[in-house]
Amino acid sequence: MRFAFLCIWISDALEVRLPFANTSLRNELTTDSDVSDDLEYEHGKACVSDSRVSPVRRKDRNPGLARLKSEVKVPYSGPVLKKIFYINLEESKERRKHVTMMLDSVLHGSIAVERWPAVAAETLRDEDWFGKKSSYETYLQRGVNPELLTYSPHLRWGSIGCYLSHVKLLENIASFEDDGLYMVIEDDVAIDPNFRKSLEHCLEEVPQDWDVLRIGWWGLRRCQDQITDKLFLARSPFDIPKKENQTKSLLERLSTIPLIMRPSDNFYAGTQGYLTTPSRARKVLKWVEGQNIDNIDNLLMTTDGVEPSIRVYAYDPFVHSVIDPFPLSDRFHLEDITSLLFRQFRSAMNTAIRWIF
Repeated sequence: MRFAFLCIWISDALEVRLPFANTSLRNELTTDSDVSDDLEYEHGKACVSDSRVSPVRRKDRNPGLARLKSEVKVPYSGPVLKKIFYINLEESKERRKHVTMMLDSVLHGSIAVERWPAVAAETLRDEDWFGKKSSYETYLQRGVNPELLTYSPHLRWGSIGCYLSHVKLLENIASFEDDGLYMVIEDDVAIDPNFRKSLEHCLEEVPQDWDVLRIGWWGLRRCQDQITDKLFLARSPFDIPKKENQTKSLLERLSTIPLIMRPSDNFYAGTQGYLTTPSRARKVLKWVEGQNIDNIDNLLMTTDGVEPSIRVYAYDPFVHSVIDPFPLSDRFHLEDITSLLFRQFRSAMNTAIRWIF
């Protein structure tokens, strides 16, 4: 039991993914009868059933996916990839070196690449946010999600800086007169060597109503969102129901770490990489402008039933976060590490108490 508890705590704190220890439980989660009856395609990746949402309707799936039912291939005929933007802080020189070398090794200069300056947390701390001199006054008027105010100061401003970095880049893309395809990545990612084929396949599979196509993300897949074996409709709720996770025993949690990595795990989290076009970016910005400042991955979700409406899809990631080879101070402050460890320790203790009693 002590070993199991230690594994849970370490995996929670470091987000370590362990192999399945319980194959039958995995099969139960990946072939949920309520979901598989409505899905026409076999699950290629483990997914989590979520009773809070209804399965994706057949009419929402791409009617041109003939190749999924036969050997007929549907070629992609949309806009070509014109440029890749990578978001990078001015002081993060090691990350800048990493991402430029990585892109050059994969693309060999065949696609234009541009660095987009990230908004630093330190810059925001120095701003007069509550006065009239802030250069971000327009964004401040949107308000801030109260949950962000519970973060440690550096994480709080870092999350707001991340939001501003992505939103300002989307504004830049939205200003373009063409309607080419643009890719946004963060500076701590790696792109699969077969990037071109993966890009072609995901563009062939995604329905034409997409506004954001997320190709770099982490977290859970929801069975009810599945469109093909690799494509999911990214929609809220963003997090898993707490009660579904808390009622699991410690051993059950240990056996399903790849699906439920920690009590606060999310669906379609992270903005490691995504695609959009200028016209689609304009739609996304209309949605974002009416929302509080928040974690950007929480906002880049499908908004069915809400106006303005956007459609966001998540494809099996071929843009991945790398094990951070950069100096720890490049991302975290000591207060962030202390806060993270305390939250994970408290969560692990609560899990152990629930399991024992």
